Amino acid sequence: MKSLDELTKIRSEALRAVDASNTSGNDKKIIVRIGMATCGITAGARQTLTRLLDLMGQDRAAHIKVLQTGCMGNCDMEPILEVVDLEGVVTRYERVGIQEVEKLYYDVLRTPGVKSKGKKTKTVSLEGGEGSGKTTLLAMLKDHFEARGLDVMITREPGGVRIAEKIREIILDVEHTEMDVRTEALLYAAARRQHLTQKVLPELGKLDLVLFDRFVDSSVVYQGYVREIGMDEVYELNRFATEDFLPDMTIYLDVDPAEGLKRVYGDSGREINRLDLEAAEFHVKVRQGYRILLSEHSERIVEVDASRPVEAVFEDVKNLLDNLLNRA
Repeated sequence: MKSLDELTKIRSEALRAVDASNTSGNDKKIIVRIGMATCGITAGARQTLTRLLDLMGQDRAAHIKVLQTGCMGNCDMEPILEVVDLEGVVTRYERVGIQEVEKLYYDVLRTPGVKSKGKKTKTVSLEGGEGSGKTTLLAMLKDHFEARGLDVMITREPGGVRIAEKIREIILDVEHTEMDVRTEALLYAAARRQHLTQKVLPELGKLDLVLFDRFVDSSVVYQGYVREIGMDEVYELNRFATEDFLPDMTIYLDVDPAEGLKRVYGDSGREINRLDLEAAEFHVKVRQGYRILLSEHSERIVEVDASRPVEAVFEDVKNLLDNLLNRA
């Protein structure tokens, strides 16, 4: 796993390689054109370009020449990339975000004419109120899929890496009751950024499955809805922090707040953090916030009844992950 400094160095080397390729001799190269007009940038083309350069830098991919161009002619389908292969054949790729450009790189660009050996990593976040059983389920899922021979990583938010863990300590310290709600939202976003760039993105293409203990939706609910900063405002903040990265699937574990808190206080091995100490109305609003997200994003969020015995919940979640892993 690479540190942030190493990733920064990789990106710098990739940028130098791109500059050199634009002025080098007549060696045949794969040409990648990316639209960087206003419509492309607004749709996330800059983030797509940055991720492509990261991947090229990791492999010292001198056989790829990246060209930035203007509007590609279909603003609704940005970010758009055109790839000119070694035979001069042009292929157009539309709506190429961070995850799509990773797949394009490993499947098409990395080794021309050779089928990629890189894995198609699936990413899944588990969401829910306090005591919904996320941590228990994640451990069970990791054991299950590793027993089947898959490479699996669990990571939690806030935390997961050294800097993000330090931010976690600040956020969840029971003595920090005076923390401003916008400070809280910014700290979560900062921890998420560090965690994503240092721990998650470098593993895409290497692992089969990455399981998140919370991601952006937690911030949208807890800070956006419950703290009343605004769900759209917090989402936009996190779009900036994550460069539009979202897991392939989010599973919301639904449980009555009273039952969830009963589980929390009945578990002597679980840390009691600042959020656990909030009034009952806080936790009721958390559930309301998740239900709003469910209604607005049913295409990516799936609800599972977590009030049942953990074995039954595990079976439902396992089946959802099986279906996801079986997708091309």
